[in-house]
Amino acid sequence: MPEISLRSIRRLMRKTGADRVSREAIEVLRDLAEEYITKVSQIALELAEHAKRKTIQKEDIIKANKLLTQK
Repeated sequence: MPEISLRSIRRLMRKTGADRVSREAIEVLRDLAEEYITKVSQIALELAEHAKRKTIQKEDIIKANKLLTQK
């Protein structure tokens, strides 16, 4: 079951100027966002564990994002 609400995604899309968006498009974007967040979180956790920490820090998220976008 999705964690991010469709309303939140729609609100973000509206901020870009998108006035009309189908429900299916919002659902797909939500699914992609959740998948990306999950991947970033998994990599960030690995980075924290490698550094012998239990807490994911800001730097872990930034590094995980860079690692994902380089692929």
